[in-house]
Amino acid sequence: MPLGNNNAVVRQPHLRAILNDTVVLVPHSAQVTHHSSYAAGSFRLLVPLTGNPALAIADWAAIDRVRLRVQIRVYPHEAYADLIEGNVDIITINPVTGGVYLEGRDLSASLLDSKTPIDFQNLTSTEIVAQLCQRHGLTPVGANTAGYAGRYYGDTHNVLSLAQFAKLTSDWDILATLAQGAGNDLFVEGSNLYFQPGVAISDAPQNLLVSDLTDLRMTRSLPLSGGTMVTIASWNSALGVAVHESHDTRSRTVEANAATRPSSAFTVLRPNLQPSGAQTLAGQLARSIASDAMSIHFTMPGDVALSVRRPIRLAGSGTAFDVNYRIDTINRVFRSNSGLSQKVLAKILIESKS
Repeated sequence: MPLGNNNAVVRQPHLRAILNDTVVLVPHSAQVTHHSSYAAGSFRLLVPLTGNPALAIADWAAIDRVRLRVQIRVYPHEAYADLIEGNVDIITINPVTGGVYLEGRDLSASLLDSKTPIDFQNLTSTEIVAQLCQRHGLTPVGANTAGYAGRYYGDTHNVLSLAQFAKLTSDWDILATLAQGAGNDLFVEGSNLYFQPGVAISDAPQNLLVSDLTDLRMTRSLPLSGGTMVTIASWNSALGVAVHESHDTRSRTVEANAATRPSSAFTVLRPNLQPSGAQTLAGQLARSIASDAMSIHFTMPGDVALSVRRPIRLAGSGTAFDVNYRIDTINRVFRSNSGLSQKVLAKILIESKS
């Protein structure tokens, strides 16, 4: 292990991108962003025009498909770790400054760009996920779900679009709606699509010391500090009844007409939900909204340890902000002359109560 004169490991961040599995690019700078909430990861790279004979300016002007795997290592002794893999959406060439900008998203982009009003009849969420993954060349990973998904029609159970406007519904919208109904997370890493439970308060958090940060902003939303209740209102076609299910983040699940109400209450209309599905969605939305009550924005030297799929715990502020958080966004920035840094938004992790 390389050591500095003070016996500390010397950081020497180095970033590279593998183009179409063959050509290695060494960018001048890069920005890679990951989100936790049903959103595609994105990247933007600045690549020099000179120094790579395999890709001259004419090649960049004519190329019609660019798939990138962006990798980073922080220390010289480490192997490269994947940051993101996806297809380039936009290429911008600047022959004056001698640079090529490559902008794109992870492999969930094909799901986001596909509008397919298909009828999924008598299928579970897991089976629908498998079909959509096969269509987009992705491998499904996650827990199996039981019970049919979608709307009842007579003796059958169909999923036409799972959204209000079928022609405007993307395959990603369908998966996100299924994930919300099951209380699952949804994201893509490499060519794997994950449909599984999200960050839980019981997950072992990574400690985050205030002394290790270069900037920290701790924010409270006072209107949300008293708790949040979300009520799901639905009409179940199979049962022929109205469904009203509520979740209060201050305490256990409560009825919609409870005498004690939190300071922030919301009602969401969703069609054709069973009580169990409405209850799951109410809890998920209530915890998501309540997490805005306390948030932290911080900047620190970049690494590959932080993940939107793992909680963190702030330590060292000496305030009520020293609690567990769920990372909402990580924005990693690399520059060849200044190294790797990351800006992070994290929101308080709300316990799931039944």
